[in-house]
Parts: sequence; structure tokens; C-alpha cells
Amino acid sequence: MGQIDFINASLWYGEVIALNEVSFKITPGITGLVGSNGAGKTSSIKLATSLLKPTLGEVNFNGDPVWQNYEYLRQLGYSPEIDRQFNFMTGRKFLEFAGKLHKLSNQDNQNSVNDILKIIGMRHAADRKISEYSRGMRQRIKIGQSLIHNPSIIFADEPLSGTDPIGRKLMIDLFHNLSKDDKMTIVVSSHVLHELERISEKIIFLDSGKLVAEGKVKDVRYALQNVPQKIKIISDNSKDVAKSITNLVKSIEIIDSQSLVVEVTNRSEFTAEFSSIISNNKLNIFEYEVLDEDLTSVFKLIKNKNN
Repeated sequence: MGQIDFINASLWYGEVIALNEVSFKITPGITGLVGSNGAGKTSSIKLATSLLKPTLGEVNFNGDPVWQNYEYLRQLGYSPEIDRQFNFMTGRKFLEFAGKLHKLSNQDNQNSVNDILKIIGMRHAADRKISEYSRGMRQRIKIGQSLIHNPSIIFADEPLSGTDPIGRKLMIDLFHNLSKDDKMTIVVSSHVLHELERISEKIIFLDSGKLVAEGKVKDVRYALQNVPQKIKIISDNSKDVAKSITNLVKSIEIIDSQSLVVEVTNRSEFTAEFSSIISNNKLNIFEYEVLDEDLTSVFKLIKNKNN
């Protein structure tokens, strides 16, 4: 167990800057790496897995550089975005091959393969050729090979891409079980924001090779509290509520006789003033829900703020 630190890390491909002086940390548990295509997610993973060396800056594990750090690398499992399976192999043979690369004994390899097939829900298809697998099944067997040597750190690049609903639930449950009590460090990259939110609370946002935010989703959203935010209010009379807060909000949308949605520029200030209004006007408020604290909304807010 330990901590991975990016310290002013940059990665250049010729004159193209893939990462631009990013600094963040990855700790035990599940961390979501978020960003649109070209944001720098895969480049970050390649630096953290020592596939590439930083052009500038550092990527360290417990204070030591990860580049060609074989003690660190032996702890890693890596599931790349691009398929690299051998289509002529069965799923079982592919996992056995991965175990041999990690120099597992024959018995340990067989035991690990059987365990992994059960964990990823692929025992029924273990002896079919990978060429016959669906995209979701290929994703699961790819995750399986990253687990074959019982690593303590896993990097999974877009692992939910192409998976069916059952496969996605299985994958999400798998990540949760592996990281239970922060026993493993798992980094999952994705641009499927609503799925990633189900996996991790810790988020690192990248955009155009730069770090734009990190932390828990709610904490990141709170840091953006001066960016307009929508709140749904349910009461016994939506028109009375609307009249009482007209001067406090940017906009009001009355949904029905009990529900309305307001847009505020500073949630903390609005909440404080609204509490006084509720008391002074004896309003009956049944529900007060912030609508855009989910990951997709936070990401959109960050993008809009940076543009």
C-alpha cells in the first residue's frame, strides 16, 4: 500500500503536450480519472505504470520514481483501453498465459485462473475462443488478466466501455469488493460520467492535459459554489415560495403546484437566506434537493468555467 504522486508532471509527444504540469495524488481506495477524449487520462496512466517517462516533473510511489521501479511495477495490474488479447486463445488459456508472464507456479496459476474466472463471471465462457467474445466479455477477461498475480494497485482504462448492463454491474461490484476497506488502490478512467460516479467518490478531473479539479464530487461542487446551480424545492404552495425568493435567485421555474426549480449563483448564501424566509413566512418545505451535484453536472460546470 502507498501513495502515487504526480508532481508537476508533463508529457510531450513531439510538439504536442498531452499533460501540462499536473500535480495530484492517488491513495488507497478507488479513484476516478475523468475527462473527455484527449483530456490526458491515458497519458496519466501510462506515466503511472512506467510505460512512458515524464518529459518534465515526477511521478513517484512512496517518494521513489515509478520509472523502471520494478519493485513497484510488480505490484501493478493494468487493463489498457485497447484490446491486446490473442483471439485464437480461449479465455482460460489467455489468463494462464498472463500468469506465466508473472512467473506463477503451475498450481498457483491454475488456482488463480479459477478464482479470477469466478470473480469476473466468466466461468461459463472460459473455454470459448476470445474471438467469439462480445465486447463486454473481452473487457472482463482483460480485467481478469490484470488481477492474475494478486496486485495491490490496478489501473483500468475505460473498463466499462462496451459492457452490457449486467457486465457493468458485475464490474462495478468487482471494483467495490476489491477496494473494500481500502485494501487496494484502483484507478478507473472513463468519460461515462454517470457510471464512474457509481464506482468512486474520489475524482480527478483532467481537461486538455491540465488538472482542473480533484477531490470528492460534492467537495468539488462546493468549490464551484459561485457557478450557477439548480435546486429543486417541494412545498405545499410553489407560487408562495416563488414570490418569497424572487430577489434571491437567478431564475425560477414552477413545475406544478408544489414543485419549483430555482437557479442560484451562490448556494451557501441562498441556503442561509432561504432558511430565514422559511421561518419568517411560515412556509412548509417538504424537500430541498440540489440537482447538479452529480458527476456529469460537475464536469459540465468545470468545462463551462474554463471556456
